[in-house]
Amino acid sequence: KAQAPDADSEDSLQDQQAEGQGADSSAATQPAATQPAQPVERYTLRIGSPTDLKEEQFFATWSVGDEVSPVIFTISKSKVESLRKSVDDLRDPRMITSEPAEVQELLAVRQGLPDLHLIRSPQQGGIIFGGNGPGYDVDYSAATDLIDSLAKVEAVGYVPNFKPQGEPAVKLSLTLRGTGLTERVSIYPADDGSEYLTLRESESVAYRVPADAIKPLLEPLIVLRDKTVLDLKPDQITSVTLQRDDGARFVFTRSAPPATQPASTQDQQAGEWKLTGFDAFEEQAFKDLLTALTPLRAERWLTESAELPASAVELTVEVADASPRVLRVDAATRRARIDGVDAAFEIPASLLDKLTTEYRPRTLLPLTLDQVREVVLEEGGQTLTVRRDESDRYVNDAGDEVDQETAGKLFDTLAGLQAQRFITLSADAAPQTTRRITVKTRDGQTSYQLELLEAQGLERAAHLSDKTFSLSQSDWDALTASLAKSKTAAKK
Repeated sequence: KAQAPDADSEDSLQDQQAEGQGADSSAATQPAATQPAQPVERYTLRIGSPTDLKEEQFFATWSVGDEVSPVIFTISKSKVESLRKSVDDLRDPRMITSEPAEVQELLAVRQGLPDLHLIRSPQQGGIIFGGNGPGYDVDYSAATDLIDSLAKVEAVGYVPNFKPQGEPAVKLSLTLRGTGLTERVSIYPADDGSEYLTLRESESVAYRVPADAIKPLLEPLIVLRDKTVLDLKPDQITSVTLQRDDGARFVFTRSAPPATQPASTQDQQAGEWKLTGFDAFEEQAFKDLLTALTPLRAERWLTESAELPASAVELTVEVADASPRVLRVDAATRRARIDGVDAAFEIPASLLDKLTTEYRPRTLLPLTLDQVREVVLEEGGQTLTVRRDESDRYVNDAGDEVDQETAGKLFDTLAGLQAQRFITLSADAAPQTTRRITVKTRDGQTSYQLELLEAQGLERAAHLSDKTFSLSQSDWDALTASLAKSKTAAKK
């Protein structure tokens, strides 16, 4: 059983001191020049042995000065642990202490690489390269992301009395706005390559930081290049020609505004686009493409060379009073080049979707759900006819219910069915029909025959009239599902 300590055990209390200041309150009314030196009082907390075998409470005293107080109390283990701090625990773990928003200028002198010099420029409304620069503008978001990332770098350990060998990989200087103060950090590679050792100016303790945290400082300057590749506005574009990787070619032209139209409204009327060879086209899809092109922005600039295949997607944009600009894209990698720009880049996945989408009229069955009377399914030598009865239940020829949810999806899909993309079959293609679907209308005068195809290299392919096309995954699933009534539904 633990007992309160005697006088000898009090002498063994561990010293942990907390200092405070006290002063005569009358001194505050005296002139500053005549005020006496304010006395400093020192408070001492002494922590002794645990009070119990589980060490959940500890004996302690609190006194002024060096005298040991006769009053003994207990404090919890968590309080004791909070006072057991090493010097490293009390260090600010951040590699830099500057706030990102306060950084006016960043200079990174990099061994074996061009200097990275960024300056905030209120006159130009952003961030510019300092010095001679690489010959292109800075991408504001990329530059601020870099500065923000440096402010988040924290030490995973420390090396006291660090004595660097050789020159640092990076000499980093951050100059703050308004004050002109500069924070300087030297960055040295660790022997194993997994870390860097960073050393603040006038300090002897190095901070161990992960190598990945320093990587943004060592990237080629082009990663900070302005990602706006082609700065266009929609009203500047007069025509767009898209050559897809499957050989499909789309030519979009825009009619000129009437000569009698006021100049202030001409741009609005000049937005009437047409797809050559078609009375109609997927207008919203084309508007989405124009939005993605104005301006055209890179996902990232490539630091390595990029050779594009002969089958690359090719987009030609003609602009009033300027030469056409040709964008070529490898659909497999999203790597791209454009005339007039010296570097390759990667386009966003969203833009690739728009470059490979279908712009011809996609609606195959111009029907509403109410116009569909019955659907005949032929597969593997068997035929199933499904119709909606007077109570809107889906039944077969014998009047027996089929799976209602599956049949509902089938009818919904067929009403207004759209192609995902039209296909041109090669001369040696020999597709096999796996399921034939005949759609009959309520007026009894119209029917459509849709064939689902299977062949080497074809995915979710179908044929209707003179068109071969691919379907979306959801439409394909609805058209190929079994209509047999489930056992659960049958029991109901």
